[in-house]
Amino acid sequence: MRTPALLLITLLLSACGVETATTAATAAKLKADEVQNAKETEQRVMQQLDVAQQAQQQRQQEMDAAGR
Repeated sequence: MRTPALLLITLLLSACGVETATTAATAAKLKADEVQNAKETEQRVMQQLDVAQQAQQQRQQEMDAAGR
């Protein structure tokens, strides 16, 4: 009787470990995806800022040329 009980306890505890490992892996994957999305967003914002800065410089040059 003792062996089946120990086997059952062992199986239950190992199942908890698998679930915990799976949960941790899922959380890590979600965090990695979140970091990747943040990097992509940062890159898009930086590109938009560059375009806006170039447009501002062009307007300034046009205003300087018109004032001469």
